[in-house]
Amino acid sequence: MQLLTPGQGTQPLRSLGQGLYATTTKPTPGQSYTLQVNAEGYPGVRATDTIPALVPIREAWYSFPTG
Repeated sequence: MQLLTPGQGTQPLRSLGQGLYATTTKPTPGQSYTLQVNAEGYPGVRATDTIPALVPIREAWYSFPTG
C-alpha cells in the first residue's frame, strides 16, 4: 500500500496489523491524497480523497457528571 501526495511523491505505508496502516506524513487541509494498493493475483486499485478544511471552534464546554 502506498500514499501518493502531489509534489511529494510516493511513500509506502507501514502495516500495523489487522488492516491498519500508518504514515509519518501529517495531513494538510485542502490537500488531496491517493492510496494505491497492489496485491498479487488482484488488479491494482486507487482511491483519492481531500482532507477537509479546518473548522473554527467558537465555544466549547463540558459538564462533569455529579452524584
